[in-house]
Amino acid sequence: MSAIWIILAYGLAFALAIILLRFFHGQHCHWYWHVAAIALAFAIGLTPPPEGWAGPHLDLAVGSAFVFLIMWGAAAPLFRVHHHK
Repeated sequence: MSAIWIILAYGLAFALAIILLRFFHGQHCHWYWHVAAIALAFAIGLTPPPEGWAGPHLDLAVGSAFVFLIMWGAAAPLFRVHHHK
């Protein structure tokens, strides 16, 4: 698999997570969803692939999901909404 596909897939996953945080985080997105996303990312990343499914395409899909979930979960504090009285 070409390196450009890897960079493109991971870059799009990263950008999508940041864009979603930027535009939708102010709509009552609770902290526990972000913690759950980080836990799910590690669960997905540490689970071995099913027998016969291993290959570069599965690695790319799992890696993209991992990058998206980690970024959405870990970058959430950077997009907190501050309420002024």
